[in-house]
Amino acid sequence: MRKVTGALLVGAYLCLALTTALLLWRGGGGWGAGIAGLIGVMALAFSIQTIVVRGMEAGGVRRELDAMREAQQILADQIESMSDQLGELFEGVERDVARRSDELTGEVRMLEDLVQRMSEGLE
Repeated sequence: MRKVTGALLVGAYLCLALTTALLLWRGGGGWGAGIAGLIGVMALAFSIQTIVVRGMEAGGVRRELDAMREAQQILADQIESMSDQLGELFEGVERDVARRSDELTGEVRMLEDLVQRMSEGLE
């Protein structure tokens, strides 16, 4: 589709340039003015087309950059959320380790007391 559009635009530019050249030649400008008008209109038409195409491409690049910025923001938010969740998980593990350590220390003391009572009972 893009090639067809390009070919049609070139055809339209050529028709416009030939019309301008014919008007200049018929108006009394001669062959030189006609050829200069042909070349000038073709150059002007292609320059305008190039400017329009570049503007459209720049708009596409701008939209892609905006989409990338949005995706980066979403990713940063998710990383922050994961960091918060990992912090909560770490705190939970620390509390669990401390609780289990306290429980184990209490059980070891109770066993020490029992061993001490048994040794007193045996003596």
